[in-house]
Amino acid sequence: HAVSVSGMHISFLVAFVLLFTKNRYLKLLAIPLMFLFAFMVGAPQSALRAVIMQSLVLLSSVAKREYDSLTSLSFAAFVLAFVNPYCVTDVGFLLSFSATLGIVLLYKPLFDGFLCIGKKLSGIPKKLFQSFSTILSVTIAAMLFTTPIAAYLFNSFSLIAPLSNTLLNFVIMLIFMGAFAVILLSFIYLPIAKGAAVVLEMLTGFVTKMIKMLSNISFAEMFTGDIILSQMRRQA
Repeated sequence: HAVSVSGMHISFLVAFVLLFTKNRYLKLLAIPLMFLFAFMVGAPQSALRAVIMQSLVLLSSVAKREYDSLTSLSFAAFVLAFVNPYCVTDVGFLLSFSATLGIVLLYKPLFDGFLCIGKKLSGIPKKLFQSFSTILSVTIAAMLFTTPIAAYLFNSFSLIAPLSNTLLNFVIMLIFMGAFAVILLSFIYLPIAKGAAVVLEMLTGFVTKMIKMLSNISFAEMFTGDIILSQMRRQA
């Protein structure tokens, strides 16, 4: 979830672009960059869905209109299905839209619930708790809607995802946005860009090692193939 090319990475790209301008009209320059990025990575359904929704966010800001997540999600589904009706059978389409729907519907109540748990905290501990609560709420909300699909299509689903996403989300954000910075630096002064790239390589290695370590934990993944097959045999 954290490393698939979807809404999180598109939002990182937009955030990076917006660092250089506060003008609401210049913000629209992020739209063609998002589409370019989506097609550079093969135009997966998850990336196209995120680009369409993020474009609507920027357009609503420029037009000073209220943005509605459910309407935006529905519009993205309509556009993709209109261009290619068979996309609704794509696994990426199913997982991306179900995950986003889960986040739209469940993120707020989950986050509010975590805030009630940590309401006695203050200062830096409170900010850290809120940051972790945000990541955890998003992950759980997405998993609740994608787990049935993953269990059926892949005969398994991850149990370690809430922990792994919470631990690695910030590092992945640094790697993704740092990559853009390295590319820009390479046009200015290549030796500095190479030095910065070494740091990113170390962070990437850390993420890889953490993923391997977490995946080796007992019960990190639940296999459902036998359960599904047995149910099918009973129905037959």
